[in-house]
Amino acid sequence: MQMINVFGDTLKELKSISGLKSVILANYLGYDVSYISKWCTDKKLPSGRNIVKIIEDASRIFAREIINGGKLEKFNARYETNIKEIKELSESIKNLLEDSYDRSKRNESVLKKDDNKIVFGRNEIVSCVKDRLKKLIENGAREFDIYTTLDILQMNIAYQDKEFLSYDFPRVNIRIGCDMSMQEKNNFERVSSIHYLLSRLKKCDFHVYDNKEFGKSNIFMVKNEFAILFSLNKDEEIDFGVFINDKEVLEKMYSNINNKFNLADNLIETISDEDISDKKYIMNFYNSDRFNFLFNVEFDYLRPELLIKNEVNSVLEKNRISYLKTIVDKNMKFSNINIFIVNRMLDNYIYSSLIESGHDEVKNIFKSLDYLIDSMKENEGIKLYTVDSEKFDAETMKYALPVYSGDNFTILKKYTAVSEDKSSFYVIKKP
Repeated sequence: MQMINVFGDTLKELKSISGLKSVILANYLGYDVSYISKWCTDKKLPSGRNIVKIIEDASRIFAREIINGGKLEKFNARYETNIKEIKELSESIKNLLEDSYDRSKRNESVLKKDDNKIVFGRNEIVSCVKDRLKKLIENGAREFDIYTTLDILQMNIAYQDKEFLSYDFPRVNIRIGCDMSMQEKNNFERVSSIHYLLSRLKKCDFHVYDNKEFGKSNIFMVKNEFAILFSLNKDEEIDFGVFINDKEVLEKMYSNINNKFNLADNLIETISDEDISDKKYIMNFYNSDRFNFLFNVEFDYLRPELLIKNEVNSVLEKNRISYLKTIVDKNMKFSNINIFIVNRMLDNYIYSSLIESGHDEVKNIFKSLDYLIDSMKENEGIKLYTVDSEKFDAETMKYALPVYSGDNFTILKKYTAVSEDKSSFYVIKKP
């Protein structure tokens, strides 16, 4: 298996914060720039006999560039420190590099023992995947990309495994090939499983594609780390898998699988706070005659003034919000809107005046409620339905994302997104 390069990750992050170019760093350290590139990836670590001087020199130039470039506040925010002087900063960077280098050396020695192998049976394969993902997380990986042409949603590989769901995931991008023919058969269980997976793994950003372009390709890959080629039996169940760690093979496989995803139709994409307020999304969403909303944790309409997160100082931004408000008001007066609310949440509000806040401020939730009540007085097309929470698994109801569905596409809102610097919404396109 390829090395989890904690040292390289730290080096890249310090370069990003300081704005220091690789060629300048290389000249200062007395190395060719190609060495910096290798250290920042997983191709090579500095030798043990030279690492002390390399770290001392690197700490000095990074500290100097961070101070001179006015990036100290950014460094303190990233590493949760309160450093004020360059000497203290240099020492902190030195400790970071020393610790990350030691981790990389430990990972290197462990992973050299891990050879390519064949694993038989679904349970053993799933166990191996979980162990490797857990090792990545424990060894300090802060971000990784997963690609799978194998429809893991259909095979229940991830979302029903409580141990897997308990992992403290870093930022993870997961690209999945999904068999849409299953959904065309109105398979309620399958749609529910997709919703549950997106809801439960809130720290992960999912990108779901139609896998009809993938043919018989059955691959699970963590970019730059490992891949598995699956063989399926006649019942389309996993028979055995081949684990691959060889770097050159992984690079070729990644190129191939990335091309497949680029050609496939993107069915569910992850959208940031900034992008969701773009005209092509939010205006198209509101430009519908029929809506279905599902509220599980809080009453929270996609109100324009909450979607546009930047400070509204310009006339253009104020005009955008005003225009969007006009569209929303029109739809709330004339559109057919079905609102599904979990009865537990409604009971708390009616009988205890209790408002739960998953993402929005309580005062804004009351604004949404007042707006809903006023709209219902004018529009008989707004129907309110309650969902019996006792008919659903408690964990499912606890984590389920709210759903906003219009004629053009459906939006799922990720409550944890903003505070953890994650993308905040899923957009599900109509087939």
